[in-house]
Amino acid sequence: IDNLELEEAINLDASLTRGVNYIVTYQSNETTPEDLDFANIQVNGDNFSFEFDSEDSGIVMVVPSGDYNFESEYENLDDADDYIFILDMNVNITDSLDGIGQTELIDSDLMRGIEVTLDKDNYEIPLGQTAVFTFNVTSTGSFDIVLETDTGDVPTNWTAAFEPTEISLNANDNNKPVVLSITPDESVVPGVWEIFDVKIMWSDDDDNDVDDITRSFSIRVDPIEQPEPDFTILDNDFTWSPGAPTVGDEVTLTATITNLVNHSGVHSVPVVFYADDIAINLTTAEFDGSGDEVTVTAVWTATAGMHYLKVAIDPESVISETDIENNKANAAFSIEAKEEDNDNSLLRMAALVVVGLVAGLVYVSYRSRR
Repeated sequence: IDNLELEEAINLDASLTRGVNYIVTYQSNETTPEDLDFANIQVNGDNFSFEFDSEDSGIVMVVPSGDYNFESEYENLDDADDYIFILDMNVNITDSLDGIGQTELIDSDLMRGIEVTLDKDNYEIPLGQTAVFTFNVTSTGSFDIVLETDTGDVPTNWTAAFEPTEISLNANDNNKPVVLSITPDESVVPGVWEIFDVKIMWSDDDDNDVDDITRSFSIRVDPIEQPEPDFTILDNDFTWSPGAPTVGDEVTLTATITNLVNHSGVHSVPVVFYADDIAINLTTAEFDGSGDEVTVTAVWTATAGMHYLKVAIDPESVISETDIENNKANAAFSIEAKEEDNDNSLLRMAALVVVGLVAGLVYVSYRSRR
């Protein structure tokens, strides 16, 4: 002020409030902390919001006392894995912080990461059948990503496919299954194995500092001739219900047919139930190649006496098996005739009495006529 002229007396109550000089530096929360260069930091106060350009890994500002929220992100793409540091911090700025440098430690999060496990890496499979390999994919990163799959070079007369072909993986997904199916067709030479080099991967498809993710696996598949099946009924796999039938009960006979040989193909297996060597039901156990057990049933009406029940697999030997001596199961039990209850006995006695009375009346009438 060069000149200040007062024409009359004036009372002045001058004061100056400059605020709090808040100084902060941001570092990584690691064994050896490193400065973090947040490019832009959004600051939100009670009455206003503004943005700071970070300098020397921090900010210096003069603001009124109060509560402030600081938000920003910093990506470290220099290492083999990419990490992100997220600043989201509430600070109560008071006069006690005026001019005193603060250091805030920020945790890092892996941006993208996966762990992949494989249930097996080699398999024997008959020609025309499919070997199934299961991958379990777990996210270890903080970003949602979409993974791609690659079966590599598939040999002639083979097929190989992932399901699904793309894997949508959220940050918290754990053990997400992915199936690889490999099939040799009938023209493949048995015993000549193949190696499949397959991948599960992620890329942003740009030539930059962002790290791509690739998990590679080598899988061996040995094609073999389809083996003959071996159908059997294991112990306790031939049952009936009710367990203690009486005369007139409809008894459900149940047999579980088991194929003891893996990958022996699709079969329609005839199964016959017998009661006292008389066939009471012919059914078929359908094996589709995906399971090794099929359950079949029959119904028999119980009668009095000793009975021998039997179930036989392929009694005419239509299907070639490695063993046919285990194709039967037997059961024997006796069913007693129902005892007539007291009411029935009384009725029969009453009937006899009535018959006797009628006979007596007839006799008296006959004597009277004579």
